[in-house]
Amino acid sequence: MVETRYERGMAVRRRVLGDRHVDEASARSTNFDDDFQTFITEGAWGSLWSRPGLTLRERSMLTGQWPSPPPCPRRRKLMTWPVLPHPQVPVSTSPMSSVRRKPG
Repeated sequence: MVETRYERGMAVRRRVLGDRHVDEASARSTNFDDDFQTFITEGAWGSLWSRPGLTLRERSMLTGQWPSPPPCPRRRKLMTWPVLPHPQVPVSTSPMSSVRRKPG
């Protein structure tokens, strides 16, 4: 059976944000924003976040580097906490782990 973009996106979304957050967000969804939630799950999570080439940790770091932080503290926390080490990605495999600072 072929996995749809929505299914692939939901799996990545759950891996990055956690089951609890996704379940709570889905429970708060209304008829007004159902289409938008489907669009984001398929487009962002199912396409962009699912593409090969970058790890989820690297994508999280790039996402956290947008020029203007979200105004809502809850969303700002949501955007920055994935930059912390993921359980699936040991810190030693981080692309920045081999970068050394010059003395002085």
